[in-house]
Amino acid sequence: MDGKKYCVYFIKVCDAKNVPTKIGYTNDIGRRLVEVQTHNPDKIKLDCTIPCESKEQAQKLERFLHRQLYKRCHISGEWFNLKGVHIPPILHKFYTAHKSMFPDAEPLKLYSGKELEYSKILSENLKLKLTVQDLEDQVKNLKEVNSELEAELDCLKGVVEDSEFLYNFK
Repeated sequence: MDGKKYCVYFIKVCDAKNVPTKIGYTNDIGRRLVEVQTHNPDKIKLDCTIPCESKEQAQKLERFLHRQLYKRCHISGEWFNLKGVHIPPILHKFYTAHKSMFPDAEPLKLYSGKELEYSKILSENLKLKLTVQDLEDQVKNLKEVNSELEAELDCLKGVVEDSEFLYNFK
């Protein structure tokens, strides 16, 4: 395993008559959406993702889906017309056929675009909380440094006052 989180994605073209859906895999769904949108004149949306244990599993699942859907749904390249197609039984077939290859894998689950967006929001929220905690720690450290500097300044004021007293005494 290479440490990156991979998924198989289903990206749909919005407002199209035959509802073309691109099936592929990636380890950066945000980047992939931008790439697909760049090459598509119509607006696209993420329909769902399937998290995978590894790049190898994502590749195998993508190829399996392409083969299963090719004859009845293929449009062009990685684009399919999935209107009326129920994906979970196909996923079950894949998981059953490859269970020995992925013994630690949980059954594959589809994540809708909304669930994925919610997951991203939770992730961003956690990052922001960590950033806020980091900033609070920095403020605390700065207050400590400020207190130390104020103590040194008070000490220096005392030295200056002593110097002025000695200068005026002469």
